[in-house]
Amino acid sequence: MTKTTTAILGLLGSFACSSSAFAQAAQQEIQISATVPKSCTINGTSSGVDTATIGIDAAGDVIVAPVTPTNAPYLNVVCNTPSTLQLRSDQGAVKTGATASGFASIIDYQASATWNGQTATLDTATIATATGQETGTAEPVAAGSGQLDVTITPEANVQPLLGGNYSDSLFVLLTPQ
Repeated sequence: MTKTTTAILGLLGSFACSSSAFAQAAQQEIQISATVPKSCTINGTSSGVDTATIGIDAAGDVIVAPVTPTNAPYLNVVCNTPSTLQLRSDQGAVKTGATASGFASIIDYQASATWNGQTATLDTATIATATGQETGTAEPVAAGSGQLDVTITPEANVQPLLGGNYSDSLFVLLTPQ
């Protein structure tokens, strides 16, 4: 081998070795995300129905002892974001459809709902005529989970109650903010 051939082979070898020094790594950034909807649930659902019965004594007077809904307390209540706790009466009192002079056809009540350290209240007597929905103040409540307690306290009737079936729907509203 000649000196020139050896020099050329040496030069080619140095290029081959130096080409690995110029290799480039590649990377791809992947940004991973998720969106969790704001929600509140009572016993695992966003809506449900329970019942509560106001007692009436033999004289036709309202029994003013506090009433607890049949399935209360509600043990599994969750809001994954700050929310408001509020009570709403659908009719503004427990009412019957009939009216008659000298008789009452509404039963007013006070209600409270306590969850996560906050209590929302409603007093249906604040609107004497009970002509429609009545809503209590929305109380701010932090995200959390736990037990929801609801109490309904009927108010005494001043006039005798008109015979018949009385009803109202009380809603406990947990609204994500």
